Amino acid sequence: MLFFSLLCLCILPALATSRAAPASWPDVEDSYYVQRLGEGDVSAYKPYTYYASAAYCPPAQINKWNCGANCRAIGHFEPTGTGGDGKNSLYWFVGYDSKLNMIILSRQGSFNPGGINEWFVMCCNDNMIISKSVASDHPHDLGVHTGFADYQEKTANEYPTQRVMVVGHSMGAAVALIDALYLKEAIPNLNVLYTGYGLPRVGNNMFAQWVQSKVSIKHINNKKDPVPITPPISGSYYYAHPEGEIHIGRRGTWYACWGQDNPDKRCSRGAVISTPTARLA
Repeated sequence: MLFFSLLCLCILPALATSRAAPASWPDVEDSYYVQRLGEGDVSAYKPYTYYASAAYCPPAQINKWNCGANCRAIGHFEPTGTGGDGKNSLYWFVGYDSKLNMIILSRQGSFNPGGINEWFVMCCNDNMIISKSVASDHPHDLGVHTGFADYQEKTANEYPTQRVMVVGHSMGAAVALIDALYLKEAIPNLNVLYTGYGLPRVGNNMFAQWVQSKVSIKHINNKKDPVPITPPISGSYYYAHPEGEIHIGRRGTWYACWGQDNPDKRCSRGAVISTPTARLA
């Protein structure tokens, strides 16, 4: 499937070193801890918000870094490669952020933001297959998208860095999460970070725990957005989120929601009415 051919989009020949995420996460036993974030933590995510938004622009604009307010906000970014047609395949781009000293991989969101069927078919069904195929220490079915890999190699050669940040919004956040996992599986010593916006539940609990053991994850949800609570936890597959949720409350306050699918009312699961149980064909 074309959807699968776009996964695992780059390989970076870099030695990775660990780096703390912007938010300070407490080391506590309480799996449903909630912490209010300060202005410094919140502002640290701004660049990734711009990158996720910019992915909706066509390659012609990205190549010139002329995509309006998002590009102007991070004018120092140097794009090195783009792809996708916005119809049959998601837009994507790769490049170097000199201020963050990291390579950025960004994924476009849904082709049709209002199409719930697209969510279930493209994000949910396929990812249950992926969650099985990557659940081993040495997966043999990893693929590399040639065009993306070529641009990545050029970027890595021109701008040596030890980190890669993978970002995306909505359906793009789901695909980007799988991108991040495949990158880490392909190159175990790579320092892969992920920031997703409006991330749906991509796979079952095994998948969620696997990806959070490999990738540094933060997924940011806004108020009562229903996408992050779909597909439902209950049902045939028992979908689950990885840890790392940050929820923006109705008054604009940001909360770090400890654990998986935190039910606190300050987090998405508690703030949004759950969708009916459904089995995916």
